[in-house]
Amino acid sequence: MLFKIAWRNIWRNPTRSLVIILAIAIGLWAAIFLLAFSWGMNEQRVREAINNEVSHFQVHAPRFKENYSPRLVIPGGDKVLDQLRKEQPVDAVTWRVVTMGMIGSAKTNNSVRINGIDPAQEAAVTHLKEKLVEGSYFEENRNPVIISRRLARKLNVKLHSKVVITMQDAGHNIVSGAFRVTGLFETNNSIYDDSNVFVKGTGLQQLLGIGDGFHEIAVILKQNDQLDALLAKYRQAYPGLRFESWKELMPEIQFMTDAFQQMMNIILVIVLLTLAFGLANIMLMAVLERVREIGLLMAVGMNKVKVFWMVMLETFCLSLAGSPAGILLGYLTVTLLGRTGINLSFYAEGLSTFGYGNLVYPVLDAHYYVQIALEVVFITLAAAVFPAYKAVKLRPVEAIRKI
Repeated sequence: MLFKIAWRNIWRNPTRSLVIILAIAIGLWAAIFLLAFSWGMNEQRVREAINNEVSHFQVHAPRFKENYSPRLVIPGGDKVLDQLRKEQPVDAVTWRVVTMGMIGSAKTNNSVRINGIDPAQEAAVTHLKEKLVEGSYFEENRNPVIISRRLARKLNVKLHSKVVITMQDAGHNIVSGAFRVTGLFETNNSIYDDSNVFVKGTGLQQLLGIGDGFHEIAVILKQNDQLDALLAKYRQAYPGLRFESWKELMPEIQFMTDAFQQMMNIILVIVLLTLAFGLANIMLMAVLERVREIGLLMAVGMNKVKVFWMVMLETFCLSLAGSPAGILLGYLTVTLLGRTGINLSFYAEGLSTFGYGNLVYPVLDAHYYVQIALEVVFITLAAAVFPAYKAVKLRPVEAIRKI
């Protein structure tokens, strides 16, 4: 009976009720969309970092990353590489010869990380071949090099131009090699593009004088949730080597993930607080408009408990009318845009500075919808407490005299 009375009461002023119901629905829809968009951007950056830059995890000699010394090759690297290839969770693995140096053209120079790679294995790990925008993938030239299109513009070179790469070998001697630009690549990270060049690993091994050694093993897994178990296994098996996950290699990405999580919670709190104050305001207004009516109900025998729950149920009914519509609309929006993506090509240059792509796919885990629904119920009941308290504090003798 109380629920029936409460439902009828909210439609005594349909315009006001429809406004608050619409506000609830739009507020929840906006919150869900913002959460999904933010999380979609975060997942895109993590995915780009893993697929293009650092893989799921890398293996190095313990002190290699302190100064990138060419002498610090991975001891027993071939054995580790073969063992990793046999692991069921591993999707692709490659070795790299890595050193820091300078790349120069007739016009200018630029400091770069020089990656000596196995072209076939690298294509499976970072899909470098698919990122080519001009030229070919290590055609049979004597010393081919692949650089980014951004770096080519900086150096004022084009396809088939000659560049000189200078570095320090394992004997601390300065060595140089002439290379021919055979391909230009482009990723969504302008900083990465500016600072990485790719040559054949066998040629770089000869220049550095390290024989068949290499400095880095990069591993891509089939599922990210298999990472911790595999790392624990290999850290125990090879305590003399350094195994680092993408979270350790790029701590700023993990920090960004945590920051996005906090931001999502803040957005949700702001929306729910707005909803709470709106509901409390509407219900307080409804109570003050019906002082005489509530006084008559109490005078004819309705006890304060029933009056309290009547106001609480009115607030709940308003929320019940708006919340499912907002959550459903948000789910449909996220599902649709999660398939088509949101094109941000207008901001491409600025986004690439931070490693983001032009297309964002909003995504939101199912538990967030459940969390939002439960929090709406809680905030609705909390918002109704004060108006309900004001109603039960009315004195029937005084209330029925109100005009």
